[in-house]
Amino acid sequence: MYPSDIIRIARYLDISQKTFIKKYTLHVLEIYIFIDSCQVVPNLKLMRNEEGCVFLAADKCKIHHVKPFVCRNTPFVQQIIRMRNFWDFFTKQCPGIGSGREYSQEDIKKLLLEEEHAEEKFIALVNRNDRDLSKVFEQSLPPPIVFKKSYTQAFIDYLKENMRDIT
Repeated sequence: MYPSDIIRIARYLDISQKTFIKKYTLHVLEIYIFIDSCQVVPNLKLMRNEEGCVFLAADKCKIHHVKPFVCRNTPFVQQIIRMRNFWDFFTKQCPGIGSGREYSQEDIKKLLLEEEHAEEKFIALVNRNDRDLSKVFEQSLPPPIVFKKSYTQAFIDYLKENMRDIT
């Protein structure tokens, strides 16, 4: 999540940013994939529960009007667009995929460019703060989660189930 996401959602929920981070996020190491490279970056992710995202209830997003950047742009984010299996996987994870308006190729290109700029800006911010999210968000955080059953492991499980013919 980007700092602007946290500010916007905390305001909407009428809680402090510190409370939002503590109550609704996990400190993780995330892989940012660019056209010619990738980078591991510390980040905050929304927690998950039995229904998926902590803000998902009965297939409805409780923070729809202020949802994070990645949710706003999903499924048109680099990670999903580049691999067909990611598309299939995330379609099962997010009930909003496929239910909105139709996007032109030009719209999708704009969203992907917006994502790339946002990621570059976030990575620069993290790097300026010695890759320490505690400095970025001005509060202490637990150590990042490196190995946890999450989207990454769920996606690996999905690939194992759906790509048996690949050696």
